[in-house]
Amino acid sequence: MSKGKMNKEEAKQRIRELAQRFRYNLDVYKERDKELYERQIKIVDAQIDGLVYELYGRTEKEMKVVGG
Repeated sequence: MSKGKMNKEEAKQRIRELAQRFRYNLDVYKERDKELYERQIKIVDAQIDGLVYELYGRTEKEMKVVGG
């Protein structure tokens, strides 16, 4: 890109490049966030299971059978 004013075609091309880079970064962040949320859900799910087992007085053996 030359210094000074851009013509319309150069400006359009630059906008397309920036939009493409933005979309790529957005996809990367979405995938990273998805993995983070999946890990957090597994942790909370295990905590809920533990509380329910404790509430109903389940044994370690029973928890393994139910939990797989």
